[in-house]
Amino acid sequence: MIVFFLAGCATIEEKKRANSLKNTTRHYENTIRWAEFGQASHFINHEEVEDPGPDPAILKRTKVTAYDVLNTLIKEDSSEAYIQVEIRYYNEDTMSENTLTDRQTWKYDPEAGQWYLATPLPAFR
Repeated sequence: MIVFFLAGCATIEEKKRANSLKNTTRHYENTIRWAEFGQASHFINHEEVEDPGPDPAILKRTKVTAYDVLNTLIKEDSSEAYIQVEIRYYNEDTMSENTLTDRQTWKYDPEAGQWYLATPLPAFR
């Protein structure tokens, strides 16, 4: 009976982490879609990611037109997630639309009880 209870707790914890990941990545998606790149950088664990990402001058002129999740893979222990997205965007200077594939690694911090991004912001060029 105890084993069943502990297994049930693990399932509840996994569901909580999955919901937390969904909420976190949705919020991140919204910051990217609305070109709030300063806010989006707060999702990054800067101790783990040394590359600051794209030039802020480029980001000021970047407008996102679409953000589509292509694939999501979550490790069995729910400690990491790999998400691949396609982002369509344009730069106000060139007014031509570009597409990039962003491969994101999300890691769960059990002490903080939250997910953080272990990869830099998308490489808008």
